Amino acid sequence: MYVVLVVQTYSPKDWCDMDARGTASTGRRPVRVRQCAEATQTRLSQIQDVARGLSGRVTAAVEALETEAASLIRPHKEMEPIMTTTPIYTRANVLQAVINEVEVRQDGHLPSDLPGVTTTFVDTADLVGALLLRWHTRLATALERAMGEYPLDREAAVVRAWRRARDESAGVRLVLDRLAANPPNEAVARALRTTARNDWAYMAVAAGLASTLDAAATPVGRSLETKARCGDHPEPAAEFVAQPSLLARLRDVLAA
Repeated sequence: MYVVLVVQTYSPKDWCDMDARGTASTGRRPVRVRQCAEATQTRLSQIQDVARGLSGRVTAAVEALETEAASLIRPHKEMEPIMTTTPIYTRANVLQAVINEVEVRQDGHLPSDLPGVTTTFVDTADLVGALLLRWHTRLATALERAMGEYPLDREAAVVRAWRRARDESAGVRLVLDRLAANPPNEAVARALRTTARNDWAYMAVAAGLASTLDAAATPVGRSLETKARCGDHPEPAAEFVAQPSLLARLRDVLAA
């Protein structure tokens, strides 16, 4: 068996209405009316306090959202990048710095004291090997250009190509010649000998005096380099000019 108890609550306004009805029926104003007014005033004060608290919280939340939004939409250019004071060295940029230095000095000395040299190259032989590769690339490019410019006299074209490569990389050539005359160690001497033999064989084949890049072509190419260094070789023949074809000549005659 269950007993259900129903409790009815009244607001301050309900109490005021009931007290007003009691006053109208009895002609007396009971004390309950004053209590009703006091309760109403207290309730209003509590509601005002809660409203002020909520207003402050809403204002703080809005300000926080505005600050976060401003930080998210701030232009990228206003954000300062993270800078580092430690320079980054690579083999390519350090080698280029070395080449620039030797081209300025023109004294035949290897500037191994430049920043980044000791951290990007293992030793002197490693740095010299990189310079030798640059020289060989310069010489090969000059040979290909000379073969296209002077196809009628290939031997003289090779001599001219070597001189052109030397003039374009005079500082590098001075360093390599000085190291070849007095190598600091066997590793450097071996690298210089190997590159020189490759250069000589390539020059001999380009001049048409050898058919393969072998040991037999080495002395031939060495003699060509000697001629280029001494300057005792005549200038190559005049630049070859291709003759117009028969069809082109007939077209010119008809147009005239």
